[in-house]
Formats: sequence, C-alpha cells, structure tokens
Amino acid sequence: MSKPQALSRFSFPVVVAVVALSSVAPVAAQTNLLVNGGAEAGLAGWVDPLGGGFNVSTITVHGGTQAFTAGVGGPTGAHNQEFRQDVSIAAMATAIDAGAITVTFAGFGRTNEAGGAADPGRVVLEFRNSAGTPLATYDSGVFQPFNAWQPFREVRQAPVGTRSLRVRLLGSRQVGVSTDCFFDDMVLHCTDWRLVGTGCAGASGVPALALASPPAPGGTYGLAVSSLSGGIAFMVTGLFAQSLPLQPLGLEFGPACVGQVSLDDVRLLAQSGGLASWSLALPMAGGFAGLNLRSQVVELSAVSAVSNVASVVIH
Repeated sequence: MSKPQALSRFSFPVVVAVVALSSVAPVAAQTNLLVNGGAEAGLAGWVDPLGGGFNVSTITVHGGTQAFTAGVGGPTGAHNQEFRQDVSIAAMATAIDAGAITVTFAGFGRTNEAGGAADPGRVVLEFRNSAGTPLATYDSGVFQPFNAWQPFREVRQAPVGTRSLRVRLLGSRQVGVSTDCFFDDMVLHCTDWRLVGTGCAGASGVPALALASPPAPGGTYGLAVSSLSGGIAFMVTGLFAQSLPLQPLGLEFGPACVGQVSLDDVRLLAQSGGLASWSLALPMAGGFAGLNLRSQVVELSAVSAVSNVASVVIH
C-alpha cells in the first residue's frame, strides 16, 4: 500500500518521533482562591455579615471531617443566615478587561427537610467592581432534592471591570432553632486564556486557533483550528516556552516558522475542510495551578506552517 501523498514527503522516523511525544509531565497541585473552602479550618477566612450565626458540622459532611452549616443561631422560628468571603482579583485587572479571565466556582451543598419543613440552602457568587458594585451574579438556587449532597458548578467569563469575587453561603428556616443546610468542598479558580506570538503561513494561510470551550478545572479545555491545508497536523502542548527555528529541519518550513512550545504532549489532528478540533481534560485537583499551559499547531505539508500560541494559566 502506498503512503498518503502528504505523508510521503517526510521520512517515517520523523513522523513517528513526533507522535511518540505524548505524555505530560507531572505538575504542581492547584491553588484554591477560597480560604478554607471545606471548613477543615473551622470558620477561618469567612465573615458573618448578618450576625445570625454560622457553624461547622462534624456529622453531615461531604469530604474531609467538617462542613459549614448555618446551624443553631438567632431566635426561634423564621431566620436568615449568611456566611461570606471576598476574594480580590485586582491583580488580574488587565487580563480581565481584555476578556481573558474565566472564573470557575464549584462545590457541594445540601438542604435538609423533616416533617415537611425544609431549611433552604444556596450559594451566590458575585462579580464586583472596584466600588463593590455587583456586575454579574451566579445563584445556585436551593439545593435539591433534599437530604442529599448536590453539586454546583459555574464557569463564566469575568465581566470587564471585575476586581473582586464575593462568595455567599445562604441559609434560612421558618420553624425551629436550627437551620439545617450545609456547604462543603468549595473551590474558586481563575483561568487566563489568550493568544500570543505569531505563526507562519502554509498554503491556506497561518493556522488559526480559537477558544471552543474555556479552560476550567474539572472541565474540558477545547480549541478549534482553522486554515489548515490538508497536510499532517499536530497540536503541540507544553509547559514551557521555547524559540526553535524550524526551517533547518528541512521539512518545507519557511524562515518565519518557529516552534514556541516545549514538546510535552503531541497529538495528531484529524482535519476536514481545513478545520480540526482539540481538547484536553483538566483535573479538579492535582493539576496545573500557576503553570503556563501552551498549545501550538504544526502542519507538515508542501508548504509547512505553524500557528501562534494559545496560552492558559490557572490561578
């Protein structure tokens, strides 16, 4: 059987060597922007703005040994309780205002019900400007079905002007002396995604990268690729930047073609009509915090080409 025309231009060892570079090295654990998101340090890091009382449960927990609960506090009967934490992201102001920051907020909540009376619990995330005015809000709604832990997760772009994030744990009751709603294992992350550097053109121009799904812990990071020319295309992903002139390799690269990504993960792209897609599952824990994950398309063809670089950092 003859080789496909695109492949026949390049030596078999070169292609095999590129495809074989397919394992990502271990990296450091992620950082949670929330202080004490799972109540393992008691009530540290949070404030009670209503003075209605908030507590820690060692009985009803999702993970670890403790969880937040509105619990016993205030007068008998109808009562509202809140626990909250403000997180400054002002240091990311330039990236936020360029539309580059995506926020992920996730965790578990529980509303208990007994005798027909439920104590509704819910969480709210506010995107606030420098004056403290909310620009956008996520509300989980009341956790239900009742008497079981329910996951919540929100991923959205930080609005222009966002300088802080406020997480609010809200509970209420109509009867009794205890508000039986619970909150545990909460995480808050910001990811910075942008295109950097320049590429070089092939027969269909410079391969172009676009964000298909935002990079969020516990989710799938996806890129859409266009302007391919039907050659052999790879997505190269690495943890480090480099500047490797490709013309000396003798694979039809021009003088402007530069490899800008370390070869930690290389995947063949299936393309159709000059288009392709790529995705990478990101762990919720033990992943990429503080590291720069970089991706670049390399296409081997009669006129070989490379894209610019999609850069993402998880904070």
